[in-house]
Parts: sequence; structure tokens; C-alpha cells
Amino acid sequence: MQMIYLIISCIFSILSGLPYLFIASDYNFFSIVTFGSSGLFAMFLPLIYAIIGLLFGLLLEKSSRRIILLICSSGFLFVNLIYVIAVGIML
Repeated sequence: MQMIYLIISCIFSILSGLPYLFIASDYNFFSIVTFGSSGLFAMFLPLIYAIIGLLFGLLLEKSSRRIILLICSSGFLFVNLIYVIAVGIML
């Protein structure tokens, strides 16, 4: 069960950070992560992915993998929160 939690947490952490990792690229990774959605839903979807990744990271046993996933998920959650707040202020 721990391996399933690890895989799910990794997938959601990668999905939540993917749009920001390739921001300098010409390809629009944000549309892949949001499955082509746009608008308010597309803005909150990476934030939801980060929360899901963080929750599954918390379900892991105490180990170095858990610590690394919690740090990554928390970082992506922080970046996504800043993005949502910044876009919300601009609206």
C-alpha cells in the first residue's frame, strides 16, 4: 500500500509543478496538466493536485522518501497558492 501512496503522491506532485518547471519552453504544458481546461477551473487544478500529492505524502511511513515528497509537495503548494493569489489580485 505504501508503494501505491508513493506513486500517487509523485504523480500529483509532478502534475502540480509541471507548468512552472517548463515555463521558458515554447510548448504550453499548462494545457496538458489542466486537460485543456481554461478559466477559473484551470487556475485551481494544479493547486488541487498539490494538495492531493501532499495528502498522499502524509500517508507514507516515516522515511526519507516521505520527507522528500512532503518538501516537494509543500513547495509546489506554496508556488500554486502564490500564483492563485496573484491572478486573483489582478482580476
